[in-house]
Amino acid sequence: MTIDLNQLCMGCMRSKDAPVCPFCGWRDPSSPAAEPYLPPRTLLNGRYLIGRVLGHGGFGITYLGWDTTLNIKIAVKEYFPTGLMARIPGQTTVSAYSGERGETYQAGLARFLEEARELARFDDHANIVGVRDFFAANGTAYMVMQCLVGLTLKEHLAAQPGQKLPYAVALRIILPVLDALDSVHAAGLIHRDISPDNIYLTSQGQVKILDFGAARQTLRGQEKSLSIILKPGYAPFEQYQSRGEQGAWTDVYAAAATLYRMLTGVTPPDSVDRLAAEQLQLPSALGALLTPEAEDVLLHALSIRAEERIKDVSTFKQELLAASGVTEAEALSVPAPKAAPNEVCFPIARPADSLSQTASAAFFSAAAEATGGAGQSGAADTIFAGQASTAAGTPAPAGKKKWFKAAALVLLLAMLFAGAYYWLSRGQGEKVLADGSRYTGQYRWNVPNGQGVLQRPDGAVFSGNFQNGKLQGEGRFEDPANQIRYQGAFKDGLFEGRGKYTDDKSGLVYEGEFKAGLRAGQGTQTVKGQTRYEGEFRNDAFYGRGSLTLPDGTIMRGFFREGLREGSFLRIPPAENMIYTSRYAKDKMLDREQPVAPFTVKQLRFRNEDGSGAALGDFDTRFSQAELRRPVFYMEAVNDLPRGFSGLMHVAYLDPGGQVLREAATASDRASFAVPIKFEAAGEQQVFRGGWSAAERFEKGSYRVQFWWLDVKVAEGVFEVY
Repeated sequence: MTIDLNQLCMGCMRSKDAPVCPFCGWRDPSSPAAEPYLPPRTLLNGRYLIGRVLGHGGFGITYLGWDTTLNIKIAVKEYFPTGLMARIPGQTTVSAYSGERGETYQAGLARFLEEARELARFDDHANIVGVRDFFAANGTAYMVMQCLVGLTLKEHLAAQPGQKLPYAVALRIILPVLDALDSVHAAGLIHRDISPDNIYLTSQGQVKILDFGAARQTLRGQEKSLSIILKPGYAPFEQYQSRGEQGAWTDVYAAAATLYRMLTGVTPPDSVDRLAAEQLQLPSALGALLTPEAEDVLLHALSIRAEERIKDVSTFKQELLAASGVTEAEALSVPAPKAAPNEVCFPIARPADSLSQTASAAFFSAAAEATGGAGQSGAADTIFAGQASTAAGTPAPAGKKKWFKAAALVLLLAMLFAGAYYWLSRGQGEKVLADGSRYTGQYRWNVPNGQGVLQRPDGAVFSGNFQNGKLQGEGRFEDPANQIRYQGAFKDGLFEGRGKYTDDKSGLVYEGEFKAGLRAGQGTQTVKGQTRYEGEFRNDAFYGRGSLTLPDGTIMRGFFREGLREGSFLRIPPAENMIYTSRYAKDKMLDREQPVAPFTVKQLRFRNEDGSGAALGDFDTRFSQAELRRPVFYMEAVNDLPRGFSGLMHVAYLDPGGQVLREAATASDRASFAVPIKFEAAGEQQVFRGGWSAAERFEKGSYRVQFWWLDVKVAEGVFEVY
């Protein structure tokens, strides 16, 4: 079938024979849009025709599109991180900023293409929304994805009585999710963001998982440190730590939390809160009707500690079926919910994340934004299949051409008047706003829009890029009267993203992440240069794992809740060769401190794992590149070793410049590595051994191997390669 592309509506991708689409009301714009979007009818890669904007988040733009080769509707996502690059409205090519922001842009662009490449492998999977094509163009990059008809599981639950589902229906939904995750894990990926937001129910009764923006290739040990991606209630404890050991069990927890939400109508408490004090209510206590055996399996999958949890989704699935007393075929014979025919081009999506976590959070929630008015002027917010509507109301009747021409003329005059008013309303200069604020810069309709400086009547000053009167993106805030300054990211006039906040009166300086104007996420805070906290924040308070250094140099490490110490803590005095442990509840010590003496290293040795090179002997020795094949260290230590010691050891190889080459740890809360440290107890002695299969040969030079216990360095060996 031949499609006349000139007659294809850029608002809904249906053929039309009138200037105004009778299906969705779209009219091709007569002038370039003020926003930095690709112009409608732009052809990408010689194949993909670009239509209206479906959504614009902090890190990308999603467009409705048409595949001119296959003659099908598609979604196209463009990498477009706000604040790192720009595009002149009406043009296609983007320009990255120079300096550090330009480097960040390029790193994010490479990650965008890398993740698209990984996701393209899943395009033919029945339960995964995959990437059909991806390519670089116009100074940026693009993903091409399929369009779906339906809604998210979160939206479906919101419409159900009690916002929950019967067990049989919930099981019918979660099984395809587990199958999809099994394929993802087999490919060496973990999803890390399974939740009702990212499970999609189509109008044909299919279940698909979305949003691989948080996915990481960690099952093959390719990353030593993971970005922190959190969705409260669905993120397991290990995701709250940048070096937490994440794997298939991480997605097991999230899938189990999603099943819990479907059965109870309640989101599970945060895993950090559960670790500190809050208990998880039994699904049966919340009215869920499931067998005791199935409830036990669900709770096993929701274990806080990774080592106590079901290890993979295949096991989780089989145990669920066995505990439910049904076969997989019987479970899947239950009809899956069919979504209403609400057609949304649904790409792999996620809310815009902090780019500081590896610049790979370039995936945003296009579904939410597709109904949020983010499209171009004149575009319907939602495309309804089989339902005709226009921006001005009911389409003109087919047999009344004169009336249609008259209506078109009136509409054209109205658009010309609106366009003239629009351009006459733009300007640059000084304005006094209704609240008495003074503004200097670009404005539109007498409202700050563009680069400018706004001074409130109280003397506080905002400077940066304004949108509809509010700062967006990188900006600055100064309040001379209260001696407060902020430099960083804004959203709707509030601090949001990474920034630096300084309060000269109190001596407080904070650098880190903000949300809705409050400190939230990872950050570092100092007070008068004496007290220092590094760790997690929530609602302007310490919340999560952190390290507090007191003015006398004493270090307190542990978990905080609403600014108070909660749970086990380590106290490390600066002048003592001693570490103390104790437990706290709401900053109150529950028991006496217990001293734990650091162990004494008796001997360090270094050789190849196969036994060759045994003559290498102790550290502080030399050997050739040929001798060093599978390096293994041995450390013999003696002293009063506390219970659980094996969970606190950390070892690192450092290159001549001091950069960490490889490292390993003995506990899931420290790191994830291919080869862990092993222990052999012998009376009061402990022997530690571990090593790595070198991905590349050691270059010539001096190297160090450092041994850390409770984040305190206790030993260091040196060797030289020639």
